[in-house]
Amino acid sequence: MYFGMCIYETLSADGRLETYIIRPSTDSPILVTDRIGDVGPKLSRDVDVGPLRFYTDDCGLSVRTASARLRPPMFQASGDVIKVRIEHLNWPLPDGHAGYYILLLPKGFGGDISASSGYPEIVFMEDVHQILFSVTVHPNRPSITINATIKIGAEPPRDSSRKTEKEVFQRMLPSVHSTPVDNLIKALQHELKNAPSAFICHSSVDKANARRIAIELATRGVRPWIDEAEIRTGDSLIGKIESGIQSSTCLLPILTSSSVKSQWCKEELRMAMAMQIKSKVKHVMPVLMEDCDIPGFLLEKAYADFRDWDKYSGSDRVDQLAADIRDAAKLA
Repeated sequence: MYFGMCIYETLSADGRLETYIIRPSTDSPILVTDRIGDVGPKLSRDVDVGPLRFYTDDCGLSVRTASARLRPPMFQASGDVIKVRIEHLNWPLPDGHAGYYILLLPKGFGGDISASSGYPEIVFMEDVHQILFSVTVHPNRPSITINATIKIGAEPPRDSSRKTEKEVFQRMLPSVHSTPVDNLIKALQHELKNAPSAFICHSSVDKANARRIAIELATRGVRPWIDEAEIRTGDSLIGKIESGIQSSTCLLPILTSSSVKSQWCKEELRMAMAMQIKSKVKHVMPVLMEDCDIPGFLLEKAYADFRDWDKYSGSDRVDQLAADIRDAAKLA
């Protein structure tokens, strides 16, 4: 099926809505989606957003992201019950193309969910107790309203199919919306090519947190530089890293017990500090993810405290970090 626009959203239990709007790039005539499974030889151009892999012809994709905190009457929480109403009106669909919408509800919740039009598909991932809702938006009715009343521990809708998380997502990802794959990050980087940028310095053990920070910053107008989206087989590691640091507004070392022992992290920090001394404009902004022995040369720098990231959404602190990066760009 041909789609001219796809929207993928994830809702958290506190009303935070993360949105990915995916369309063909300016010169690309169509957007195709294979709802479940791989799409064959074009894997290098895939953008993996949860259960959907979108791809176009050689011209590529345009990916827009947004984060919002839903408030009453759109979002109402009372005890362990949540009521939500999401509207997407007047989709700009090309002639002859449909739209595709998907919503991932928070884990642990069941209940009822419906759409104002179309024939929804509801999947209940029974191993994680999470509902995945999707529906096609037709060009003759280019608007959709989603209504849901969900409760912690409640049963899923009767017409839902049951699968495991692995069966749905086809990948062993710790979290759908916080662990985007490298091609999604690359698409975001392209969209933000003239924006302030941040080189994310991390150990391989901290890959999930690095991806999470990358996507959070991208939704706030900061272009992330992360190795898996930039370095390919045959590239010079030192050359690519040095170039990435040089072209970035700032370097964000993710501080954990693993990263402070990583030789690669130490080398990246050494490069950044040398550039900072030489140019006096390269900024190093540590991000503390867990208690650890902070390297001596970073002790005098104020750090962003994300140690309780999983307990709290951390959105205010990410907002502040993005604002600090933008301020740093003004001084460069």
